[in-house]
Amino acid sequence: DVAVAGRVELLPLGSDAAKGWRQLRDRSSWRGEPAVVLLGAAADYERGESGAAGRRPDVLKWTVDGSVQARGAGICVAAVGQRLRVRAPRADGVPEAADGARQLGLVAQANCFVVPDRLEPLVRWEWIDLDGVYYRANQGAIQAGSGDLAGSDGLSILTAGANCYFRRHDAK
Repeated sequence: DVAVAGRVELLPLGSDAAKGWRQLRDRSSWRGEPAVVLLGAAADYERGESGAAGRRPDVLKWTVDGSVQARGAGICVAAVGQRLRVRAPRADGVPEAADGARQLGLVAQANCFVVPDRLEPLVRWEWIDLDGVYYRANQGAIQAGSGDLAGSDGLSILTAGANCYFRRHDAK
């Protein structure tokens, strides 16, 4: 029925602010670029839709994140959370475990050119805890598969790889 969202970003380090924002469009720290730091935070509140069939959960989502690029290396980290609250009467399809669920995700990525502007290995770690429930509304309907996840543990994913650049992002 109602939603409010906002985001704040701060560029505390970057000799030229306009160039610093452009520099952060990718995760690569190219030769000759100055050091840059970005800090951000966002929140989104959605009051659950209500109707004759019951109420959908109220959802509070948030993120806190940061990125650093300097001397051919880059690091970015983010924490993302979501809290669900179900007001009575519960809509059909809303999982029992949704009320009070606190879901959390973390991600961190590091990359560093080992051959300047040419070869850039990277490693990324992701972790998510769904707090015992999967719930998703999709275009006004509760998505199939929404339900309780009793006994589920957090999921951790580790990714490693490398980019080989020939003409920056035009050919890699």
